[in-house]
Amino acid sequence: GWEYTDKALQLLLEYKAAFPWVFQGLESLRDSKDFQLPLNAFFPSDTTSKDSACRQLYQARDWVKKNPVGKRGFVAASARLASEEAIHTLKMAIPPPLANAPVVVLEGVSPSMLLLPLDSRTDTTSQVSATEFELGDRVQSIVVGEKRPPFGSRGTVVGIHNNNAAEVMFDNSFVGGTDLQGRCDAQCGAYLKATDVINLSQPDGAAMKVNTRTPRIVPTHELNRWEEKSGAKMAQEVKQQEESQERSRQSPVRQPSLPGQTAGGRGSGKGFNT
Repeated sequence: GWEYTDKALQLLLEYKAAFPWVFQGLESLRDSKDFQLPLNAFFPSDTTSKDSACRQLYQARDWVKKNPVGKRGFVAASARLASEEAIHTLKMAIPPPLANAPVVVLEGVSPSMLLLPLDSRTDTTSQVSATEFELGDRVQSIVVGEKRPPFGSRGTVVGIHNNNAAEVMFDNSFVGGTDLQGRCDAQCGAYLKATDVINLSQPDGAAMKVNTRTPRIVPTHELNRWEEKSGAKMAQEVKQQEESQERSRQSPVRQPSLPGQTAGGRGSGKGFNT
């Protein structure tokens, strides 16, 4: 059987009180197997003019559109969505973005720990992409493209669909973001595939098998020494590259000699047998 929430029941009661003729017409078509709803089933032609019937139809349509529920899209019965109260509570718990976030410097980062952004126009799948979601999971975007959350953006899963996709409310707004049909702030929401994000709450096992040592965070008091060391190393590498290029330019290029030809370019006097 069907299950309804208290809010859905209250909405139907309000709608029935405002437009009782809708329910009366549906009741008269209870045994009908035709999916078409004839106008005279709701407005008998002998008592209601066509203009009056159309006017009442528009009023019922506008009532639904003005109601917040009218902005919601249809979803599959198997979809799991967080309630408005849960989303509001979650939004209030997210700390505001820092105006001047401190810069964290890491050293000893293995190349295997770095991740390139994925192009949303391709079918490339990262080995660390999410495989499943739960409501409330924290995720991080790893895709780039128009109207996509910036690479590295973090958010929270507020909806799960049966095609292994998720509705994510990101911590910060971005160009191309949506309000998830009125369920979150404008330009903070996105509908993403599992391959578009990393699930930080449920890290994939394959991503955790990287056998590398943990990078070291360079303390603030060591940053000057670290920058000087990195700058000197970079300058040395540039100098070595320039010296290598200079040696290549100065080295004489040996011209290939043809058979029967000396280095000076003259024939050796020996001919070829034909």
